[in-house]
Amino acid sequence: MAAAAPVVEAMSVGPSSLLGRCVFATRRGLAVHGDGALAEFMSAPQMVEFRGRGGDSQALPAPGETVVFRRVVHYECGSQAGLLDLIGVLESRRDASNRPGFAGAGVAVGHRALEAYAPALQEAQALARQADAALAEGSVERWRQRPDPEAADGQRRRFRPEQQGERRTILLHALAPAAGESAVEALRQIAWVDRYAGAEVRLYEQPRAGSVPVDGTLFAHTRQSKQREIDALEAGLRDAYEQRLDEIEHEYQEALAAATRWSPQTSGSASLSAPDESGGRKSGGGEGSSRGCS
Repeated sequence: MAAAAPVVEAMSVGPSSLLGRCVFATRRGLAVHGDGALAEFMSAPQMVEFRGRGGDSQALPAPGETVVFRRVVHYECGSQAGLLDLIGVLESRRDASNRPGFAGAGVAVGHRALEAYAPALQEAQALARQADAALAEGSVERWRQRPDPEAADGQRRRFRPEQQGERRTILLHALAPAAGESAVEALRQIAWVDRYAGAEVRLYEQPRAGSVPVDGTLFAHTRQSKQREIDALEAGLRDAYEQRLDEIEHEYQEALAAATRWSPQTSGSASLSAPDESGGRKSGGGEGSSRGCS
């Protein structure tokens, strides 16, 4: 049991972009320990549930296989709400009743904080290798030594699990080692596209029904999808700009028409032009009265 202490202690340091960590495993139920932004995962184990309805294990890794995943989690903290990206790894294992189960680890980063995906995955891999020690009896208090820094004034970050069918899941399979650079790049490319921003991604080592290979075709598809989004955004901005120009021109014409209607010459006011010799006031005849200041 003493080996568990270094595990949690090592988790208390790292890049500031890593907001929280968790380890999980099915034993007699699903056990989760978390810290930082994921401290409340201990009371919300459904946030790392990977089995289907009724305990369906078809989505779990094959024996000996490691799956890389990205899952978007929703939370509320007081009056604030937000999203985190959970980057992690998942392996299959049997639970205490010898039923199909799983174990793994995840690291929270900001939603679509793409530059943080690589260090998050490295940290999750290191944690997953020590999951049993990190979940050992008596280890909870060591995890609680790194609370959630955002949960001030006694408030707690509460996570909202998504219902079955609410989460969109994209299945991939690797043509290279699943935990390598191509895995990180695949997660980044998919999260980069707005239409996939909230989707869960699971990257298997072997093809699955409906899975897409991580290759040049995938990356070309994400780049094309992003370009279409950029084009649509630019078109929308152009339309808004042109509409605003039309509004300004209309406002100018209305103001000009109003100024013309209310000018002194059209409203009956006396003219401010200088009087002519015939209608002006005559001089009093003195020399000084007809000259200006010399």
